[in-house]
Amino acid sequence: MLPLFRLKFIRFVLLPFLLCMVAGVGSGFAGPPNIIIMVADDHGYGDLSALGAVDDVSTPHLDQLAAEGIRFTQGYATSPICTPSRIGLLLGKYQQRFGNFWYGSPGLPDPSVPTIAETLKGAGYATGLIGKIHFNSNFGVEQRNHPLNHGFDFWYGFNGPAKHYLIHNAEAEAVFMEKLMEHQPEKKGYPLMFLGPIFIDKTEYNQEGFSTTLFKNQAIDFIDRHQEDPFFLMISWNAVHDQNYQLPADYLEQHGIPQARDWDPSVESSQEWGAATYSDTLNRQYNLGQLYYLDQAVGKIRDHLRSRGLLENTVIIYTSDNGGSLATGARNDPLNNGKFTMFEGGNRVPFIISWPGTFPQGEIWDNVVSALDFHPTAAAMAGLDPELTFDGKNLLPLLLGDEPDLEHETLVWDVGDQFAIRHRDWKLRFCATDARAWRRDPRPGIQLTRLDTDPGEQKNWIEDYPEIAGELMQRYREWQVEITQFRPR
Repeated sequence: MLPLFRLKFIRFVLLPFLLCMVAGVGSGFAGPPNIIIMVADDHGYGDLSALGAVDDVSTPHLDQLAAEGIRFTQGYATSPICTPSRIGLLLGKYQQRFGNFWYGSPGLPDPSVPTIAETLKGAGYATGLIGKIHFNSNFGVEQRNHPLNHGFDFWYGFNGPAKHYLIHNAEAEAVFMEKLMEHQPEKKGYPLMFLGPIFIDKTEYNQEGFSTTLFKNQAIDFIDRHQEDPFFLMISWNAVHDQNYQLPADYLEQHGIPQARDWDPSVESSQEWGAATYSDTLNRQYNLGQLYYLDQAVGKIRDHLRSRGLLENTVIIYTSDNGGSLATGARNDPLNNGKFTMFEGGNRVPFIISWPGTFPQGEIWDNVVSALDFHPTAAAMAGLDPELTFDGKNLLPLLLGDEPDLEHETLVWDVGDQFAIRHRDWKLRFCATDARAWRRDPRPGIQLTRLDTDPGEQKNWIEDYPEIAGELMQRYREWQVEITQFRPR
């Protein structure tokens, strides 16, 4: 379907030497660059002050990252929800090939389909994951979905959709679960508040601190431990995810924001607590608060790389696992809708790639790119020519200026009861009447839009161009067959 990942022999021979020439500035080694991938959780497309789409957001450190690199205006996640999206990113392949459409999916396939961590570990990289995964199905310390079993040497984080931002201990979780079982026993096995401890490798430990700060500190420690070697670090933030109604008290006081209490099972149901309970104003205030700490953490990691002489030997990629959640105050302007849906606001995300001194700086590109591209691109940066096929593209020729028109001609998204396909500037979106798109109206039906003139997807052209809609539908059907997950609608 998409081209076989093959670097030409001359590139395979020369690239490691070229990388050695540009790498190692101020560091203790010469070789391929360090690679850091930062994945935010539900970061809205419009919530980046460099974009200028929203007037109440300030992200100076992300703006600085963009000023030192390339900001892509048409960068996409592989899904409007996190579980399948993160699988697609790790594999560089459409996650649907392995049965991952929605929450509760099987997760990663067997080791014959390597993750980006396994590929880079095989190239001599130290590998670390800090923060969230969400492979709640088939998760155990000896199972494939555990980070230490798919290529990571170190993991500090949690498994699940969310994590309490301030409380991370077993005692608090036990108290909550006792109250939950007393008042709402039907919720057994679903600790919504996620108050429990944090994994360090394969063991859970109580931790004290604000989760974004904890993850930032662990990232800096990992960098210090591996500054003499090439490393791959994936920082999987839980900010600014739903259940974000926990911020440090001094921030709330400074900004005059009331403390939003946690869910109390003795008082209300989970449906009566949370986003629907609070005003749009409060939702937005908490979302911006979480984004403030996320932006600060990104800045501190970047500054630490510079202080260690590693910034010019480190590629930093920043993106989000899906679009912003409108229910908790994210903004995806100028795009339509958000998380859970197949509108652009569900899949188009902040997308920055920076390598100071090697890649262009301060540029804004409209090439259509995807999180599927991270794996083949990282492999190329490591000087590899693996015998693998990818659905993603190796972006290195684009980033080095060799192929300025490199992009995806076609991308597909599918969560089972919704799908979308983009081919060039046209997009076809389908949503079943009973779709599981929580919290926001996904607008059932079928819609044809043209993204170059209408990125907000306001007009439906399907009656005007039925032949184009038919062509895109045929391409989608062929994709279904090709990924061996064909399910007629």
